Amino acid sequence: MAVLRSHCGAQRYAYNWGHALIKAEVDQRCAEKSYGVAQAELTPLV
Repeated sequence: MAVLRSHCGAQRYAYNWGHALIKAEVDQRCAEKSYGVAQAELTPLV
């Protein structure tokens, strides 16, 4: 049972890490758009 909990914990950590990465990039793009940065010059999406 401990192995299953460990696996689930690792999975959740990886999910949260990926979610934070995507959210940071989307927030960055929103900020750039609000400053009037051209579409071609926006931070690229993952």
